[in-house]
Amino acid sequence: MSSTGLFIGHDKRIDSKPHNITPIAIKQQVMSYIDSFPKIESHYCRRDSKKEYLSPELNISIMYRLYQEYCEENDMSPVSRFVYQSILHEHDPPLSFYKPKKDQCTVCNVFKASQNKEPSRVNFENHKRREKESLEMKENDKKRAVENKGREFRAISFDLQAILPIPFAGDSQVYYKSHLNVYNLTIYDCSNKDGICYVWDETHGSKGSSEIGTCLYKYLQSLPQTVEHVATFSDTCGGQNRNKFVSAAMLYSVNKLTNLKTIDLKFMESGHSYLEADSMHATIERARRHKKFILHVNGVY
Repeated sequence: MSSTGLFIGHDKRIDSKPHNITPIAIKQQVMSYIDSFPKIESHYCRRDSKKEYLSPELNISIMYRLYQEYCEENDMSPVSRFVYQSILHEHDPPLSFYKPKKDQCTVCNVFKASQNKEPSRVNFENHKRREKESLEMKENDKKRAVENKGREFRAISFDLQAILPIPFAGDSQVYYKSHLNVYNLTIYDCSNKDGICYVWDETHGSKGSSEIGTCLYKYLQSLPQTVEHVATFSDTCGGQNRNKFVSAAMLYSVNKLTNLKTIDLKFMESGHSYLEADSMHATIERARRHKKFILHVNGVY
């Protein structure tokens, strides 16, 4: 202390490390453990997203519990949940738990959130008009198909379900295994309320337009010879439904299948699909969520 009362000594707080800081080696160990969980791909291709997705069966509580079991098995001291969660959030690329969500309409959200609505009002009104027209068109075709009882005219909706990773079970060891991606294209026939699932895994194909076109062709092949006209309804996903490859597959179907004369490819307004096939997805997800699986040396039952 100087004569004027000023402190002139060395501040011991400088360069001092907190006593509870997590060592880098421990953080790397936790990060390596987190990396042992397999990642799954998103349902949609998001080229501008750097996120990686963990299984929807997981959450932070489950991951931390599994981490504690891992440390106990390997005679290690686990970090606290707070530290574990902090390390998880620092992961590069960012990690997220994959949760399939219903599509939200960007046009509607932007219009509702904007303070000055006049510049986008015309676009919004046209958007709502197209939404109304597409819904009315689908309802009219559904009514026509029901009245015709599917003899000459069929109206269908189709959609690809979110990726179904397998195996799906509550056993802790399953979380560390690489999952097999399973794809499911659902087709709902409005004339008889039948639902059809075309299922394949990633070893037999991807989830692109070629696979969608093939499934639609298989469905058209299964129709009675009396059916001459089919109207299809789907969302506007360009990589799967609204593209030249699916259109070419439908053109091939009309030329190849002698009973078919007309196939209409109709698309709902973006953000307002309201497809009957989506209810099939929800039913499958509910049944799958509450299903109990038994792990056996020979497989999963």
